[in-house]
Amino acid sequence: MEGTELHTFSYISVLPQDVLLEILFLTRDLYSEHHKTQFCHDATAVSFSWREMLHSTPLWWNELYIPFLTNLDLTRRHLTLGKQTALRLEISEPNIFVDADEMTDLIDIIMPHLKRCWYISFEGEVDDETAFHLIITESLLSNPDLPLLRHLTLNVTGVTNDEVDIPRLFPPWKSLATLRLGGSIVKHLKPPMPQITRLHLSSGPHGEQIPFSEFGEILISCPSLTLLALYEDVLSHHHKVADQHITHINLESIFILGNMLNISEFLIYVDAPNLRELVMAPIVESDFRKLADRPLSAFQNKFQSLTKLTLGPARSSALIQWHMMADYFPNVETLIFANVYPIQFRKLFMRRPGLFPKMKHLGVEDVNEAFVPIVINFARQRTEQCEGVAVRLERLSIDSGSYENMRDVVEENEQRLGKLGLEVVCADLWEEQRLQAMYTKDKRLFLGETDVETESDTDTDTDTDTDTDDS
Repeated sequence: MEGTELHTFSYISVLPQDVLLEILFLTRDLYSEHHKTQFCHDATAVSFSWREMLHSTPLWWNELYIPFLTNLDLTRRHLTLGKQTALRLEISEPNIFVDADEMTDLIDIIMPHLKRCWYISFEGEVDDETAFHLIITESLLSNPDLPLLRHLTLNVTGVTNDEVDIPRLFPPWKSLATLRLGGSIVKHLKPPMPQITRLHLSSGPHGEQIPFSEFGEILISCPSLTLLALYEDVLSHHHKVADQHITHINLESIFILGNMLNISEFLIYVDAPNLRELVMAPIVESDFRKLADRPLSAFQNKFQSLTKLTLGPARSSALIQWHMMADYFPNVETLIFANVYPIQFRKLFMRRPGLFPKMKHLGVEDVNEAFVPIVINFARQRTEQCEGVAVRLERLSIDSGSYENMRDVVEENEQRLGKLGLEVVCADLWEEQRLQAMYTKDKRLFLGETDVETESDTDTDTDTDTDTDDS
């Protein structure tokens, strides 16, 4: 049957090689990230030309996503065709029973290829019944020979009698730079980890937590760390270290994503004098309540290099006390809103146009055409009232989806924008940050609840953002 299909005439086979290749790339882009493995096998069945092209180019086979249950023959074939390339390997198991024999067969298939993996991700249930723990304890963590491994994700739930001692293999894994741990496995994270530069820690669905004292040891054991991402309530109550703090001089980016209850405590506990980027989404008005008890100057010195701040208000009321953010982070030059409540934005920035006095760049997500005039009036008022106190707003970045819908409004206001020296550009600033996170499938995962604003949320009689004609 297969031989017959290979020699059946196909109109696609008469196309030039470069056209065939372009069609392949365009078709591949139609597949979701976790279905690109299936694309390779689908494409080989289309025509002899495509089959020959894919089989002769190992790079088409350098990514493998294995869901459970899976076709072991296709997995074996995929690994064989790409055996000359560095491999990105993702294995995911839903919450179902997986036969131990099938798991053993899979381990036998992937074991010879682990040493060419630069990226490994395991997500699933880890306990003695599902047998998913076998793939971690008997294949990955029993294999010190992973010279190319730069990225490791272990996002698991459940418990197993087998201790998962991750750090004991770090010395042989000298290339490992990114470590992302979620769920029950975070309890097994212990120092030292000198080569890690990007660390993600998530509590998972069962709320596994790390005590602040142990977290401090982890940070100290990662002297090369430049990015730290914390998810949900991964840090437990920190009363035992309430008067302590630690300093990490190499941290450049901190992501606090999900419903973390200890944001104030974390910001007090950690000193990062070279931090340039801070992302917090979602946030509510109470997240910074304990910061008011600290001297403002002392807090400003903790993050004196911070120039890029991203905030995701969970609801419109979260903006009420945001003038405090400008006091805590006075050197911010780029302010990004992961989501915007226009009425509260107008209320806050029109009343205090000098907020974030060094801000030159504003980035927003999911806005409509009415938001452009709001920013124009804010920029005008900032220029008129805050000269010598706050710098001029130079750029407004709007996500690509919103920008397409308001291109006409931007063009209509071109003269006003020019007089203000304000450039409006299309840039997905929040999306670029979001895609660095451990969880990317749900775009609204870190944006809190949907909150519809009404004009009653603001004091319209005191607003000064009338649509004056600057032309």
